[in-house]
Amino acid sequence: MYAAAVTRGSSIVVVGAVALMGCFQGDFLRNTCEQQGGCVGASSSSSSSSSSSSSSSLPTTSDGTTTSTSTSTGTSETGNTTDPSLGVPYLGVAFRIITIAIVDPGLYYNTPGGCTPVTQIVNLALGRSIEEHESNVLLAAPEYDPTQPFQTFALYRDANCPINEKYCQTIDFEKPVTFNSGNRDDMNCLDVEKSTINPANFNSINFPKAPCVSSPNASVTLQLAPELSPIDFYDGKFSAQYDPSDEDPTGLINAIFYGFITRADAEKIIYTYLGAEIKFWSVVRGTSDPASCSLPMDGAPGSVPDVDLLDLDGDGLDPPVEGIYLYLNFTAERVDLYLPF
Repeated sequence: MYAAAVTRGSSIVVVGAVALMGCFQGDFLRNTCEQQGGCVGASSSSSSSSSSSSSSSLPTTSDGTTTSTSTSTGTSETGNTTDPSLGVPYLGVAFRIITIAIVDPGLYYNTPGGCTPVTQIVNLALGRSIEEHESNVLLAAPEYDPTQPFQTFALYRDANCPINEKYCQTIDFEKPVTFNSGNRDDMNCLDVEKSTINPANFNSINFPKAPCVSSPNASVTLQLAPELSPIDFYDGKFSAQYDPSDEDPTGLINAIFYGFITRADAEKIIYTYLGAEIKFWSVVRGTSDPASCSLPMDGAPGSVPDVDLLDLDGDGLDPPVEGIYLYLNFTAERVDLYLPF
């Protein structure tokens, strides 16, 4: 257990019905348990309000039966038919993220006239990158079967997805990160430590409801826009609700992705605002960055710092690392997917 360096919330509350196994095995991404073929053991995370280990348990499905059937076809339900000339048809189900937005922490730029909220500006840039198909993040289930307690989901951080088309092609050198994800037929699919979310933003977080899928926590790299460098997320996780059902979903809704970004990485993430290059760490309130905005008066919305702490390897031997948990709401639509010949 670690004493907290800063305070973000008043207590730790685990939200959701199921907490999934942690997946840290060593170096970032390369040695996460997804890359090693399974998830065993548990990681330990601590938020800045107090330091505690995340609860860990395996996801379960409801006791009732489901009429869902496995969908394993190269033809999409989007109205398209497969075209072998585009590559090898993917035999599972694939979804392309079509909306994404930062919901926590709020981002603020310190100007001579005061602190300016810039979360919406950043989100508009992320949305434009998706609409113009410059950013193409996919979630795919190679052997889709929501009747099983677990099924594999693969996250592709980039793909070739032509505008005005309902298909994508994987890129040869872009290898996916795979998650042994849990299906749920009841309750909700998201578990978070409430203290990692600013109370002012908590009601904006998506909480998927059944039928839904939820990944274990693991290290993931995402590039949210071409002008941003890839971001390393530790303790990353996605949860999503099938739309309209899990029998033959056409999309993922009410979905959330979150993960921990270290201070060192956040200081390297640069974006442009009003012609100026801005460090991501400097637009997070309550950090030690001299350009960071001061907090509102105590008791006002968002008046707690957005800094968090995480024990990266989960062994409790090394001091926790300073950083932030970044929460992103998203939706995704069904696409045909083709693999390289």
